[in-house]
Amino acid sequence: MYITHPIAVSRSVLLMSPDSVEVVAAAVLHDVLEDTDVSREQMTRDWGRRVTGIVCELTGDKLLSHHDRAQQNIAHARSLSRGARMVKLADRHHNLMSCEMLASEWIDRYYRESRALLLNLNADTVNAAFDTFLEQSYTQIEKLEALVRGRGANATQK
Repeated sequence: MYITHPIAVSRSVLLMSPDSVEVVAAAVLHDVLEDTDVSREQMTRDWGRRVTGIVCELTGDKLLSHHDRAQQNIAHARSLSRGARMVKLADRHHNLMSCEMLASEWIDRYYRESRALLLNLNADTVNAAFDTFLEQSYTQIEKLEALVRGRGANATQK
């Protein structure tokens, strides 16, 4: 299951930036520093400074709580490089499209965080494909909101 996510993210980035091999590589690797023992130095040696730089822009501090890391991501979104912004949007888009079966409480928190994050990512439009993914992500947030509200209504009817 793990490999499907970075592949989906990289395919989306490829649609947004077909000429940027380094940004696509960063999309494949975007969770590696957070989720594995690979070091920044090793990634730089294997993939170069630009790819590693983008991945580092997207890597959260593992020592922070989920809430604090989410708030840091939201605040940091405005300062992301163009490449990192594309990877962040593709990552969030894939996560939003994949989370309908999760617990309502998690979905509720995630779509609220996503709305704030996307507002900051939208501060400087990248290109038309980016705008399309952004719009699709907002549409999915609305669907998730309705799903959570529907689950809440079903729970109160029982």
